[in-house]
Amino acid sequence: MKKTISYLLLLVTIPAIAQWEVNLKKSINWYQINPTGNLILSTNDGLVGLNEKSGELLYTIPNVISALEDEFQVIPNTPFGMISRLEGRLESKLIFKLTDGKVLFDSKKEGISIGKQYLLGSTGDLIFQGIRGKESVFFFVDIVSGTLRWELKNPFGNGIFAEVIDGAPIENEAGNFIIPTSGGMSGGAIYCFSPADGKQVWKAELPKLKGAQTTTKTETKLATSYFENDKFIYMRGQAVMAYNISSGKAIWAEPAKQRGLPDRVIYDPVGLIVASAVDPNNTIFKPTMAMYDYKTGKEIWAEQVKLKGTVTAYNYCDKGLLISMDGGNGKSLVNIVDLDKGAYVFENAYKINGFVGEMQLSGSSVYIRTNLEEDFVSLENGKSILTKNISSKPEQPLINVRNGDVSYTFNPADDLLYKSDLSNQTQSALSTAKIDFEQKETPTKIGILKDRIVLSSSQTVASYDFSGKEIFKTHIPAPGISGWKKALYATAAVLNSMDAMRYAELEVEAKQAAAASTTPQGRQFCDAIGQFANRGANVRLAAAANDMEKIRQRFKASTSGNDVQFVLGKLESKDYGLFGISKETGSKMSEINFGKDNEPKYLLDDISRVIYYLSTNGALKAISY
Repeated sequence: MKKTISYLLLLVTIPAIAQWEVNLKKSINWYQINPTGNLILSTNDGLVGLNEKSGELLYTIPNVISALEDEFQVIPNTPFGMISRLEGRLESKLIFKLTDGKVLFDSKKEGISIGKQYLLGSTGDLIFQGIRGKESVFFFVDIVSGTLRWELKNPFGNGIFAEVIDGAPIENEAGNFIIPTSGGMSGGAIYCFSPADGKQVWKAELPKLKGAQTTTKTETKLATSYFENDKFIYMRGQAVMAYNISSGKAIWAEPAKQRGLPDRVIYDPVGLIVASAVDPNNTIFKPTMAMYDYKTGKEIWAEQVKLKGTVTAYNYCDKGLLISMDGGNGKSLVNIVDLDKGAYVFENAYKINGFVGEMQLSGSSVYIRTNLEEDFVSLENGKSILTKNISSKPEQPLINVRNGDVSYTFNPADDLLYKSDLSNQTQSALSTAKIDFEQKETPTKIGILKDRIVLSSSQTVASYDFSGKEIFKTHIPAPGISGWKKALYATAAVLNSMDAMRYAELEVEAKQAAAASTTPQGRQFCDAIGQFANRGANVRLAAAANDMEKIRQRFKASTSGNDVQFVLGKLESKDYGLFGISKETGSKMSEINFGKDNEPKYLLDDISRVIYYLSTNGALKAISY
């Protein structure tokens, strides 16, 4: 029997414990919880770092005054922060260590305005291009020492007429990095530099295509592979070209040309597959997919496959390469490319609404989930195996959670909770009863907690067993205030900084399976090896080892999730505050009183189980729960 629990009838709660309180006597514009766990605050006097356990002042960076929140970012795969500020058409950059505030680089101090910046994957060091006075400068920042290791003046041409770095760098086995440029007096080139001293190792000309070219400007993409580690692939405009990664010499006699804009590389054991994106300046001709011989660049298929849109996801299956394409107007198209023939398996692609978020093989079908639909599509005929699948509207996106091979989805279009079983290729509503939240609220979050599904909104938490039966529903009436709340969840807090570890695991798994390259699984793992090198973020940060370990620990802690949800409401005392609602029982577990503060400013750290509250008198409080 279901029970709806009113907040006035709950049992006596345990007051939350104030862990620390500090008043900086400064105006705080915003504050964040860093991937390492400590706090960073922007004040009118500069950036401030606080210890998350004690509230102790860790550092102050006084030369960054009133920084806006969108000017700050954590550099991916590092425990370093960066403030970027527009200076005309260029930017100033300040890079610092999040844990102790040590400034690693300050472009203003160096008298440089920054135009381009990129991270080197193997070391975490940074390369920049900018302007100092009338000179174009290209320089290298050692991320360990935070110093300028070397600087080159006008290496790509003079001042504002210099070529511009155009695309992320790649690295070869010798440890040198390769970057493409565009513009300038020559139109650009490809350069290889030594990270030790900035010495130019080689320079290669850009590929030249015959015939009319697109006018669309896209950033150059360089791709490398452990599968084909003697070369790298250059893609820009409509050109695809292979170069020797050690010498920069062109490997193919002439570049390949595709319709659309070469966008995605797939390292198939038979040949290099390149899929193009839609060209916004030439929509008459559809983008294409082609397979090229690794050694010569000659096309293996008789004709290029005409795509129905930009490829958004792919997977290998027994019939070939399963792809989803962005068909425009919020629709996706799914088909299979026969890798022997270079042609579609099905005459008509399967149409599905929304953007594909997951596409997984499931027996004789493929499970497809978008933000608007969830379906099983037969690999035999390219049609849905369901009489009617889960479907919603753009203004009412689905919310979804996976539990092993079972997907649970709430559909706001009909207010029903559904179950899709990937093992059995079945889909059904868990119950015929609609899920009804008070005050016309719609569930916005879904999760799995032990033996139940938890749905929640800003004012309601509800729990259901795996048969769809309601266990509890707790509602806290809205207090009628806007509130300044930010829930910083574990996945958002540390996910970007864990890329290196995920890629390292992928490499090991892929290499173990590469021998079976004649099977779909083997081909996919060979591609995984290629993509590891292509996207690789295997950052080594010796000086930041302790900080990275803190990030690892928080990452591991995030996988367990949180069993309490906080809801803003009016307490029995008529003060404003937060109710901590148990996701297991629906009971009120804790209560945090904000007094008469009708616009409370607080942050929730799900990993450390702490709420940081900025009171009206300017004091910052850490409250454990």
